[in-house]
Amino acid sequence: MADPLLVTGRSNVDKEQTQVYLSLVNEGWGNIKIEEVAVNSKAPATNANFVMSYTGQLVSAGIEDSSQAQFIGIDEGIIPPQLSDAEVRQILRDNEGRIPLHYGVRIVNDENIHTVHIQYRYLGISRTKTVVL
Repeated sequence: MADPLLVTGRSNVDKEQTQVYLSLVNEGWGNIKIEEVAVNSKAPATNANFVMSYTGQLVSAGIEDSSQAQFIGIDEGIIPPQLSDAEVRQILRDNEGRIPLHYGVRIVNDENIHTVHIQYRYLGISRTKTVVL
């Protein structure tokens, strides 16, 4: 089974990489549930949030200033399968900010982040996505 969790972008808040945003997409058929995020040698991050954007803005540095972004506990959200371009356009036109369009994670750590390990569940199977920054 191919890995359905795709990292489509990343951004740092600082050059030391102690706060990192990863934009995530679900290329699968079922929902993805993030269970845990670890950094570097699989140590727990100081703080990690699941982020949802209710506009066309991708999850990246600066989104924390948007009233159309929601930050919740890392294990509290799901990433549904990716919408088609036509579905996104219709939601942007009709939804009035009620349906998230983009998903991601914000990771804050006391030390520089070099590697992110995202543990998630897909179709009942636990998997880990490792991202080298």
